[in-house]
Parts: sequence; C-alpha cells; structure tokens
Amino acid sequence: PKELALKIIGIDLQMDGITRNMTIRDFNQEGTIAEVLTALVLKGNPEAGKPAHDPRQKLLWVIGPDPDNPERQTILITTRAAAAKKKYTLPAEFQEKGK
Repeated sequence: PKELALKIIGIDLQMDGITRNMTIRDFNQEGTIAEVLTALVLKGNPEAGKPAHDPRQKLLWVIGPDPDNPERQTILITTRAAAAKKKYTLPAEFQEKGK
C-alpha cells in the first residue's frame, strides 16, 4: 500500500471565494478513495448540485506535489482555477465532457 496524505490548500480556496465557514455535516460515503473524495468535494462546492465535470464545480481534488515536501505526491483539495494555473492533471471525474 502506498501512503498518501490529504492537504487542503486554503489559499487556493480563499482565492476562489471559498471560506472556512462551510461545514459538511452527515457525510457518509462508501466506495473507492476517488469516489469518496469526489463526493466530499461535490458536497462542499459553493454552488451545490453540479456534476464533477461541470466547470462551475470549483472545489476538487488532485494528486500533486506536497506543499511541505515537493518530492512527495499527495492528495490536494484545491480549486479548478488553481489546478489549471498550476497545471495539475485533473482526475477523469473533473474533466469536462468532450475535451
């Protein structure tokens, strides 16, 4: 098994208008890590009810360099805009259909 940490990139969220005031309650999800992470960010998106691939789905997760140790890969909770700026590869769930 490969160990991955999960880091919320607060500055990315703040730059996209997502604040810490958002609370996710009663979250209970089963499935793969990707399915659980996707369900979590969908629930936390400021504009609720959007599918993961929708460009209005601001909140997402990616695998990228650990901000504390760039030689390691980790799971990052970030925004679509920050991921594009940093040239992260989006998981298939978040890629726009037809692109």
